[in-house]
Amino acid sequence: MRIELFILTAALLSGVMTAQNGEQNMKEFESPVSGKETGNIPDVPEKKESVTATGGNRLNVYASRAGVNETVNRIRQTLDRLDIPVFALFDHGKNALDAGLALPPTQVIVFGSPAVGTRLMQENPAIAIELPLKIAVWEDRQGNVWVAFPRMCGLAADYGMEDNPVISNMQNLLEKIVRESLPVD
Repeated sequence: MRIELFILTAALLSGVMTAQNGEQNMKEFESPVSGKETGNIPDVPEKKESVTATGGNRLNVYASRAGVNETVNRIRQTLDRLDIPVFALFDHGKNALDAGLALPPTQVIVFGSPAVGTRLMQENPAIAIELPLKIAVWEDRQGNVWVAFPRMCGLAADYGMEDNPVISNMQNLLEKIVRESLPVD
């Protein structure tokens, strides 16, 4: 069951990345923080500033000065404070290790409000593939930790929902969760 969940999650994330990036070579996504531009991926600032990543305007990416586990724990604490349920936590690094593969620490936290998500799916059932909300936290090959989530306006446009006020509320919520969760000086 665990390996099936891992494979399903990897396939879904791969499909989303492929769909969002078009012909983008996934190798370009491996290290968005090399200090140099790699393909379309710009340098990512050390501070909690939103940047364009992978294929244009699809993800918000933030640097974290904490490790992956601490960053994920902080996100979970913020979600708990905001009374937002966590549905799943995928530890891709652990799952890769269990499969005999190596992967730097990489986790995805899945959360949301069924009441909010249901309203969106009532408007367009196809958006179900994008829900619940997700935040990814990973360590790159240089040991830097990154936090990413989708830019909701671009995602909503794919479903003809760009004018739905819930979408901008979701974007604001994702930004708030990450800002409140990242360590500050």
